[in-house]
Amino acid sequence: VLSVDYDYVSDNMLAALCNVGLIRFIIHVHGIEENHPGTTNSAWANFTQHNSNCELRLTLIHSYEAVEILHSDILKPSMPLTHLKAFFCEQLNNAALHILSSWYAQRLRSLWWVDSLGSAAAQSLVQTGVGEPDPLVMAAWRCKHLEEIVLLGYKYYDDNLIAIARLRGHNLKTLQIAAQDILYEYMDNDALFYGVRALIFEVSEELGTMWSPLQDSQLHDVILNPTGGDSDEFILPVVLRDEEEA
Repeated sequence: VLSVDYDYVSDNMLAALCNVGLIRFIIHVHGIEENHPGTTNSAWANFTQHNSNCELRLTLIHSYEAVEILHSDILKPSMPLTHLKAFFCEQLNNAALHILSSWYAQRLRSLWWVDSLGSAAAQSLVQTGVGEPDPLVMAAWRCKHLEEIVLLGYKYYDDNLIAIARLRGHNLKTLQIAAQDILYEYMDNDALFYGVRALIFEVSEELGTMWSPLQDSQLHDVILNPTGGDSDEFILPVVLRDEEEA
């Protein structure tokens, strides 16, 4: 297991790791230096060929600039990406999410995208163009090993949650979203009551377990309010779990 900051990742580093036999490669992205050379797809292809069993876990933490270039500069088709996490980057990169279902369909296992509720970017997933597929539904359809989705701080339609549950079925071990972020077709009180019950029933049926969205009492303080808690308290246990998992 190797855990490094993205600042140190380069083609030369990837070449040096070709004879190591890595099982897990964890990269944390905070900021990106202006003179960072980036990496090439050919370097990743060579790395993956020599580390065929390696899982790449990429985690963005308060990466306000990096998240904007995630799709164009950081992600590469030959990366052995199995886990992608974005914590408190204050925006959602739709292009990067769409890439997941085409580039990493055979590898991706886990996706987290987390911000505080009510952020300026909260509507990102419900403002897609007419006829444009939802990137999380596409990932659920095409990524055959996807078993974990955590989406906090972003509005999301109930129909898409049901679609994800139907596509992944019992293979989806974790599906987390805040109850107050779910948008229903009918939002008046009577219809909403039945909509919530129908959603919980359908998703639970498809996943084969009792499922429900997260109530406010189940959310960390920093998810409820960006100034109401310490984001490190939320992030650290998740990051450590990445490094400690067998």
